[in-house]
Amino acid sequence: MLYPDSDAQRQNEWPGGVEDPRIVETDDGTYVLTYTQWNRDVPRLAVATSRDLISWTKHGPAFARAAGGKYLRTESKSGAIPKPDRRQSDHRNPCERQILDVLSVCPSCGSPRRTNLRDWTPLEDANGHAIAVLSPRPKYFDSWLVEAGPPALITPHGILVLYNAEACRHARIQRGRHCLMRVIPPN
Repeated sequence: MLYPDSDAQRQNEWPGGVEDPRIVETDDGTYVLTYTQWNRDVPRLAVATSRDLISWTKHGPAFARAAGGKYLRTESKSGAIPKPDRRQSDHRNPCERQILDVLSVCPSCGSPRRTNLRDWTPLEDANGHAIAVLSPRPKYFDSWLVEAGPPALITPHGILVLYNAEACRHARIQRGRHCLMRVIPPN
């Protein structure tokens, strides 16, 4: 079981805790869990791994080593690792090729690339700013919060992302209501 403990991640997980778990199994049988570390200061997307779903190794914030620590204090959460549609034989091992992350509140870390499933680096534009995948939209149901739902699914038509959202008080729906939406980006 994964929980805030008196371990190396204490400063990131106390006093707020851990939340927003998303889990996938890699082809070698390793379970990769993305979750939010919440210390009531900065929510951080973190990664943990397990071979048995009982004992977990926490690897810390997913963006900790990116750009010399540039993104360590950037709000990030709710990472969704794409999984293949097992019915499609031409979609092999996407966890070794591609990662998708949808961030909330400050969705600035966008669609990261990584060399493994523990250390993520946001894609940046020519000016060194992270490229967002999804962002809150003013006056819509997702005007304040946008975060990944369950693991994204790779399909022949693109990556299916289910996300939940929350509106700010100026939106057409009442603040505090969460909605579920889907996005299918083109191939």
